[in-house]
Amino acid sequence: MRKSDPRMYLYEAAEACDCILQFTKGKSRGNYLSDDPLQSAVERQMTVLGEALRQTVLCDLSLRQSVTDCDGISEMAAQLVELYDSVDAEAVFTAVESSVPPLRADLAGLLGDDDPAAGPAAEH
Repeated sequence: MRKSDPRMYLYEAAEACDCILQFTKGKSRGNYLSDDPLQSAVERQMTVLGEALRQTVLCDLSLRQSVTDCDGISEMAAQLVELYDSVDAEAVFTAVESSVPPLRADLAGLLGDDDPAAGPAAEH
């Protein structure tokens, strides 16, 4: 069933950002590239993040301009699914470093709260 409130997708995107940031906290590029379970966890959350952003924009096109690298993250998520056998771990880590923190800040601003767990959990 399709959710009609873009805030629900924004909360899901914020939760995915939080997971990615938690997983990679204190990890260097080398740590990331040599840790297959970490890569897998981050890639999964990147796909959730990308799909949540894609659905957000479908609900409210105006939000595309309010979210850092919305299209880029959505495209990367699609590639992670479609090109699963040739994932560029370097590119994923670069996105984690350069796009996820400002994206998370944008989401906090849009949600008016930096804690996505404060969202309407009953609707998840």
